[in-house]
Amino acid sequence: MKILVTGGTGFIGQHLLPLLVKNPENQVFLLVRQPQKIDPDLQLQPALVPLPGDLFKIPPLPSDFDLVFHLAGLTKATRPTAYYSVNYSGTASLLKALNSQKKKIKFIYLSSLAAVGPAFNQIPVKEDDLPSPLNPYGRSKLLGERVALEYSSRFQVIIIRVGAVYGPGDRDFLSFFRLIKKGLLLLFDSGRMKFNLCYVKDLIQALYLAATQNLPSGEIFHIAAPRGYTWEEIGLTAATILKRKVLKIKLPSSLVFSVAFFSDLVSKITGQASIINLDKYKEMKAAYWLADPSKAQRRLGFKPEYDLKRGLNETIEWYLKAGWL
Repeated sequence: MKILVTGGTGFIGQHLLPLLVKNPENQVFLLVRQPQKIDPDLQLQPALVPLPGDLFKIPPLPSDFDLVFHLAGLTKATRPTAYYSVNYSGTASLLKALNSQKKKIKFIYLSSLAAVGPAFNQIPVKEDDLPSPLNPYGRSKLLGERVALEYSSRFQVIIIRVGAVYGPGDRDFLSFFRLIKKGLLLLFDSGRMKFNLCYVKDLIQALYLAATQNLPSGEIFHIAAPRGYTWEEIGLTAATILKRKVLKIKLPSSLVFSVAFFSDLVSKITGQASIINLDKYKEMKAAYWLADPSKAQRRLGFKPEYDLKRGLNETIEWYLKAGWL
């Protein structure tokens, strides 16, 4: 099978590529801006072929791809326009470049639950709910979905929406765990916010299932653990694994807003995107980011293998061995 992957050097891509190159029948082409960032072990794999470029400077592509995993996307930015440039325009650019392919490619687009928006009254959102994204990131991912669906008759388009993904190699949760190791548990949402997590290996399972099953073009699937967690539950589970006693500090909404506002200003001055910003503040205020994964369970056979404790055990063990924590 001839496969194209974008975003292969990112957190999720680094977990998907080893699975793809393990199959001797696969030839995996990786669209990558910096080939030196490819895992050294993968660089030695003859099945992996780097294609230097990006979503706006796409090199000449081999013909007859069977499958495309479009994982590349922007999750943090200093300006809203950057989200639309990468997540929407970049997706459109890739699809245009693929349009000359002779085969009816299976195109798997990794989207986000931010594209559909939060749950109201704690009722998990479903794939056919009317999207209501809260911020530029969510709106840009929704536009990326829509441009992909415009090609649903040309390609076999499958959209995978996922929420917060964690696991070995992830940096977004790292600061939170570093505070836990120091004995501090900051509750930004006063204990209200509840959201679905997805361990990265479960997400890879979902991507593999989507790639190997015959599905109608245009299908959308929500990938998530079967229940939501609060920051307090995540923090206390991590503290148990790290064998730390933690001091719980509840931060008022006004303080979180001030920190997010100041962080946004600093980001615009330095050009460095921050995890804590006004967009994240809006997500916290929404309180419930819950998705219904029953369609994926029913149609894909997706069944998460990792509960929170098992997933955090593997993640924290990796952080410690890598010297990140």
